[in-house]
Amino acid sequence: MGHFLGEPLKGFLQELADVIVAAFFIIFFIAQSFIVDGHSMEPTLHNRERLIAEKIFYYFAGPRRGDIVVIRDPIDHTRYWVKRIIGLEGDTIEIRNGVVYLNGSKLAENYVAEPIAMPKEATYNVPKGHVFVMGDNRNNSNDSRFAGPIPVNDIMGHAILMYWPLHRTHFISRPSIFLNKK
Repeated sequence: MGHFLGEPLKGFLQELADVIVAAFFIIFFIAQSFIVDGHSMEPTLHNRERLIAEKIFYYFAGPRRGDIVVIRDPIDHTRYWVKRIIGLEGDTIEIRNGVVYLNGSKLAENYVAEPIAMPKEATYNVPKGHVFVMGDNRNNSNDSRFAGPIPVNDIMGHAILMYWPLHRTHFISRPSIFLNKK
C-alpha cells in the first residue's frame, strides 16, 4: 500500500517541479509582471496598474522610440521605473519652452499629461548603448532629464499588456508619431 501512495505523490512532485522550472524560465527569459509605482506615466498608465513586459524582442530588434519599458532604477537597482523611450543612441533630445524635439523635429505628443514645466531649455545627446526615457506625466516624472541616458542593458522588459484592473485591460502600443521611426 505504501508503494501505491508513493507513485502518485512522486508523480505530483515531479509535475510540480516541472511547473516551477517552467515558471522561472518564463519570468527570467520570456515575460514578467510588473506593478506601475507612482503617477509618472499618467495618463497612459496609472499607479498600481499591472502590466506584462516581454524580454525577448530587444535581443533581435533592439529598443524602439515610443516603446514603454521597465528599466532598473539608475540609483537603486532593487527598484524599477516604467517609462517611454524618446531617444535612441545618436539622437539629440531638446526641450524648448516645454516642448520636446527629437533630432530637431517637434514631437506631437498627444499622450502626455501637460507641457514640461522644468527644465525650460535643455539639450541631451544619447550615447552609444543607451536610451533616453521620459514619463508621460512630464512634471511628475524622474527620468533621463535628471538621471541621464539609461544603458540598454538596464532595460528589464518591453511593456506589451496592461492587465489589471480588468476593466482597463489593453495591449500597449507605440504612439503613431513613432511608427515611421525605428
